[in-house]
Amino acid sequence: MNNKHIAILALVIANIVWGATSPIMKWALADLQPFTMAFLRFFLAAFILLPFARKQLFIQKKDIFNLAIMALFGVSLSIGLFLLALTTTESINAPLIGSSTPIFVVIISIFFLHEKAKVRTIAGSILGLLGIIVILLNPILEKGLDSSLIGNLLLIASTLTGVVHLFISKKLRNTYSPITLTFYSFLFGSLFFVPLFIGDIVTSGIPTIGMQGFIGITFGALIASAMAHFFFYWSEKYLNPADVSIFAYIPPVVAVLVAIPLLHEKVSELFLIGALLVFVGLYIAEAHKKYHPLHHSR
Repeated sequence: MNNKHIAILALVIANIVWGATSPIMKWALADLQPFTMAFLRFFLAAFILLPFARKQLFIQKKDIFNLAIMALFGVSLSIGLFLLALTTTESINAPLIGSSTPIFVVIISIFFLHEKAKVRTIAGSILGLLGIIVILLNPILEKGLDSSLIGNLLLIASTLTGVVHLFISKKLRNTYSPITLTFYSFLFGSLFFVPLFIGDIVTSGIPTIGMQGFIGITFGALIASAMAHFFFYWSEKYLNPADVSIFAYIPPVVAVLVAIPLLHEKVSELFLIGALLVFVGLYIAEAHKKYHPLHHSR
């Protein structure tokens, strides 16, 4: 087995892990408050990554602020909104809405940065956006107005903060290695969660971590954050962007396969229609080839 074959296997494993993350996090949130989960997960993830990043920890003083803002949008806001969303909506929506990041990147690039785009990119983005709207309105059309709509809106907000993070981190990615940016994103991101973590303690007391919470924190910190990111960045050395992008369709499928037995979530016809529109839109636009996947820290 050569390095390319191993890289493909590593990439498949990483995307399977990221697909399982949302249902496992929702399952674990039955045991922990969202911000407690977020702080413990990313603080531990930064600690786990430290031995691998220790030779690449140097950052210039002028970049500290930008690194902190990058972590604020890419981890603190994005993951905070993501976990809050999971308390009110189904976990299978999360990776599908998250996969629409390239669509929002295209829209922002066209309307705010005045970049030119090909007709197929615009058409694919519109189609994908229609898919997101179907998923967003799914709770209203099936059950009437309930908290699921708020959860879906929070997932969109989480995705948008991840998009902002991509634009902020663009220059930093040309200066620092992926492991350096990931380490500081996790570290600074976890520090931003400290006041909210303290707030959880004040309102709910010192958390008693049961089995579900322990599994969620361990899976999130060790497997979804540290291991999956390591696998992804290692595989990038041996695969071109087109190869890497193919595997972006794995997480939404895995989320469904995990959520059905673990959480007893159901896949509706509207969800399938929305998913199809998103996938076809992404395929047509091919925008995902430009996507940097740090949002998978979810």
